[in-house]
Amino acid sequence: SNTSDIFSGLNIHEVSFDDEGIIGKLSIISKHDFKDIKYAHITGYNFYGISQNLVEAPQELKSILDLGKIAFCLVNFKDDKYSSYAKNISGPKKILIKQKIFRKALQETVKFLGLNYHSVSIEGRSAGAILAAPLLKTESDYVKVALFSKPLLDPYTTFLKEQNQGAVSRAYEWGDIYNPKDIKDIFRYSPMCNLPIKSSSAVLI
Repeated sequence: SNTSDIFSGLNIHEVSFDDEGIIGKLSIISKHDFKDIKYAHITGYNFYGISQNLVEAPQELKSILDLGKIAFCLVNFKDDKYSSYAKNISGPKKILIKQKIFRKALQETVKFLGLNYHSVSIEGRSAGAILAAPLLKTESDYVKVALFSKPLLDPYTTFLKEQNQGAVSRAYEWGDIYNPKDIKDIFRYSPMCNLPIKSSSAVLI
């Protein structure tokens, strides 16, 4: 199957967000007229743009859209190397900015589709859980279910174990676990610190 086959007959609406040189693109995809959509499933991080690699996951796209009047929404982040300004931002701060963009993408989805209370599901795979988890608190009026697949839920403990086992440090991307400022930001973006203790949403891991 090629890209044109996958998207033939589908409605696609795209919006871009730019925050301190970090670019996020929201793609809302549906088989139905947008005005008829009642639900949305939003995911990101592991998908890098519908014009590029979504062709590798046509079955997931089809299985979501076949559920009925639902939109499949992707948030794609442009590689930071394209922005000279973003290069000067620390790894943890980039993650916090991406969390903010992901929240804006969900808010734009709700606004564009005119969605009602508890009409959104969010998905986070691996490190994508870092983007999705905060929405269970900040957007609890709309997010009903969060799906986490092999999630990075406790970054600090994970990175500490890796370093103790002699793994190559990923401080440039996630933060230095021995730097007090980075530690503070790691806990700010950590799903363990963002998942609500009490919530009307369901979390499936």
